[in-house]
Amino acid sequence: MCLGWVRFLIQKDSKGEFYFSDLSSQTAQKLLLDPKRDTVVLWKEGKIHIKSEAAIELGKLIGGPWSLLAKSIGILPKQWRDWVYDRIASHRDFGHSCELLPIEQKWRFLA
Repeated sequence: MCLGWVRFLIQKDSKGEFYFSDLSSQTAQKLLLDPKRDTVVLWKEGKIHIKSEAAIELGKLIGGPWSLLAKSIGILPKQWRDWVYDRIASHRDFGHSCELLPIEQKWRFLA
């Protein structure tokens, strides 16, 4: 899943509204109380969403069938959603190198 979320969101974000930051970047360090999180983090309107909550909010933001799926999953208890999120996240492959994103997307990444 290396950079999978980022690639997916860039593809779905036709208006260019999403920006991205590595959790170890200065931007993330300023926004997050606990920057050592190993999860997807969404900062939206001054509120931080993590794990399943971030995924649900992102689904709503990209719209279409993803919004319906996100709203459906959102009715489940957060504890269950985060448990499933953690199981999926535990299968990330950190042993392989990631492809670089196209240079024309560089403006979307905060330092």
